[in-house]
Amino acid sequence: MNSLFNSALKQSSAIRRDLDTFAQSPATTPAALQGQVAASLASLSRTIDDYSALSKRELIPEKQEKAFERVKNFRAELQDYRQHFDQLRKEREDAQSVTNRHELLGRRPHHTATPENPYAQSSLPQASPFAPSSSRSGTGFGGSDYTRESHALREQSFLSNTSSQIDDFLDRGRAVLVDLGQQREVLKGTQRRLYSVANTLGAPDTMFAARQSFGFLQKRAFSASASQASKVAVLGAGGGIGQPLSLLLKLNPRVTELALYDIRGGPGVAADISHINTNSSVKGYEPTESGLADALKGSEIVLIPAGVPRKPGMTRDDLFNTNASIVRDLAKAAAKASPEANILVISNPVNSTVPIVSEVFKAAGVYNPKRLFGVTTLDVVRASRFISQVQGTDPSKEAVPVVGGHSGVTIVPLLSQSNHPSIEGKTRDELVNRIQFGGDEVVKAKDGAGSATLSMAMAGARFAESLLRAAQGEKGVVEPTFVESPLYKDQGVNFFASKVELGPNGVEKINPVGQVNEYEQKLLDACLGDLKKNIQKGIDFVKANP
Repeated sequence: MNSLFNSALKQSSAIRRDLDTFAQSPATTPAALQGQVAASLASLSRTIDDYSALSKRELIPEKQEKAFERVKNFRAELQDYRQHFDQLRKEREDAQSVTNRHELLGRRPHHTATPENPYAQSSLPQASPFAPSSSRSGTGFGGSDYTRESHALREQSFLSNTSSQIDDFLDRGRAVLVDLGQQREVLKGTQRRLYSVANTLGAPDTMFAARQSFGFLQKRAFSASASQASKVAVLGAGGGIGQPLSLLLKLNPRVTELALYDIRGGPGVAADISHINTNSSVKGYEPTESGLADALKGSEIVLIPAGVPRKPGMTRDDLFNTNASIVRDLAKAAAKASPEANILVISNPVNSTVPIVSEVFKAAGVYNPKRLFGVTTLDVVRASRFISQVQGTDPSKEAVPVVGGHSGVTIVPLLSQSNHPSIEGKTRDELVNRIQFGGDEVVKAKDGAGSATLSMAMAGARFAESLLRAAQGEKGVVEPTFVESPLYKDQGVNFFASKVELGPNGVEKINPVGQVNEYEQKLLDACLGDLKKNIQKGIDFVKANP
């Protein structure tokens, strides 16, 4: 939004300078400057509209109010500029008309034989398109003086109209050039955002290959090849998270085989995204026991976004009774068909569903704590975005550690370890609350139609990409995730989200929380109390419902 504000300021200053130049001598101002001002006014109007649209989406009331005031001032300036421009154009047209008339009438002779009269000793061409029919026939009214003057007036009128039309075409051409320039900047911005998304997903530089098209447009396409075969299964592929998650995985060159399963719509989603021109194969599986087993068999990564979404007023714990049984049944199938796969649990409440999967795998005798993950990536993604909005920075360059769990007060952002440790007071409290309850914003905005599905899909795809990178030998891959952890086991909290270094075998190293301030310690204390209850709830569910 700041870039649009600065752009509007620059455009306004440029228009003011051009109008001042125009006002110095309207009669002699080149038509090119007039066209330039017209194009600049149109461009400023579009910039103000864009800035106004962005200001309506600003979440901080103080900033939004300030933006609204700026829009109001810009529109008032634009109105003044247009009125001034119209006045100057009228002055120019009037002056030009007077000049043309003086030039024309100054040629009118008192006597047809005077040397000053350029028409005195000449006759009009018979084929002239400007000559009246009476002069061509030689029987015009008013004599030769009137005929010559009438012809000259017609010729002058034609030239004046032609000049006006040319000026109009030039104005339109300049406006088109301004539009093309703005579109070029938009394309550049889109390109930068694509690279930012690629970096966020951990994509290598070779993921995007540029090529020229139609002389000046550039298209981007994934072009890297995986170093080894990687089958990824999505259980719940037909849902609000599952569909965009499957799409993102289809675009990932590290994924060679994509297996999509759901109780409804799995084959349909598979057929849809199978048309995308990337090298991975896609297959949808029917909602049968054998279909689920086939989808899981040979999978390196299994993502579980299955379950019902939150609705307004619901917490993640409210989802427990429905989603707990879904996750339990899918975990049983995975323990049989793909016991060595990395299991990524997205289904909420993650604080309870991850312990459910662990208990199911323990009962099957195949539990490996290094290969079970609760996907909490969205919490750090939100934290980076929200803090950048407060500080006016690039969110892709922000890194805010978020530890604990994946619901409400169990989400603990460590602002003291971010790029902005000095955030304090009301600003800090509001920022922390928004990070903890950011999902509620989406649930409320969707008005009962779902929860955070698209952003969660991006977070799940990013974590899967990180696991694949680590599995293929890349060192130093670190992601925040909810895993079985020793950090707070002495307080009865067996699972905890923190920065985890990933490797070919899953969890390579669990990093400590690090130094926290007094405020964050209070957040941690509140987190641990709730988290312990959430974990136990999942364990108790499996015991009561094996």
